[in-house]
Amino acid sequence: MDEKRIEYLKKHHFEMKNLVHYKLRGNTRVEMQYIKKFMNENNFTSAIIVSDTPHSRRIRTLLDLAVGDTKKFNFYIVGSGASWWNTEHYYLNKKAKAFAWQESIKLVEVYAAFGILNKIGLYESVRKVMMPYYKYVKKKIGNATYFYLKSTS
Repeated sequence: MDEKRIEYLKKHHFEMKNLVHYKLRGNTRVEMQYIKKFMNENNFTSAIIVSDTPHSRRIRTLLDLAVGDTKKFNFYIVGSGASWWNTEHYYLNKKAKAFAWQESIKLVEVYAAFGILNKIGLYESVRKVMMPYYKYVKKKIGNATYFYLKSTS
């Protein structure tokens, strides 16, 4: 866990013995599913999720749309206070600008997948058909996004 997240928890008098650190990189939905499962299995009703500030909206959206019923839980999502993030002037920082762009694209993807396709029962079938194309496009968009952001800063 990075130092900023640990600093946040200590600053807010969080007992480190209560920390459950699950390390899975690259798939926020699976992480949120794991948190819900862990809470169910251990009879927890609330959790603090510490993440980079611009990532918090997608975390909340995934909890609301893609993880199943979470009504019995209280989730507190807080920003880690990353030094590179400034909510009002993120566009001045190359890393922050790229992160915001990436999160915007992923948020649209989450709404389409879980806010629409999953609700009408088409998510799994569309996912299976589209996965090869999705991986190809994601790779291309990622490279194009980086190049665009790099060249305009």
